Amino acid sequence: MSKSLGNVLTLSDLFEQSDPRAYRLLVLQSHYRAPIEVTATTLSDAVSALGRLDALSGRVAELGRLDIQRSDPEVKALSSRGCRTTSIRRARLLCSSTR
Repeated sequence: MSKSLGNVLTLSDLFEQSDPRAYRLLVLQSHYRAPIEVTATTLSDAVSALGRLDALSGRVAELGRLDIQRSDPEVKALSSRGCRTTSIRRARLLCSSTR
């Protein structure tokens, strides 16, 4: 790689082509003593891994909303005492000291 040959890609150019979070994930996946090779293959792998993480995050957020939106009397009682959390189990632990 050399700038005179024109095969150098700056970070700003890379961020225009793909999600900056994919580059961050690529860096986090590499060993700290190993050189990082940013190629089309490694970047596309990072983009697909990032897509899987985003999908998981969306599913977890949806489960949290469903947990809170249930018409469970216990959830209503905990939320009326000001305990706002996505987990009933965690709300019990957090609110047990406020009784």
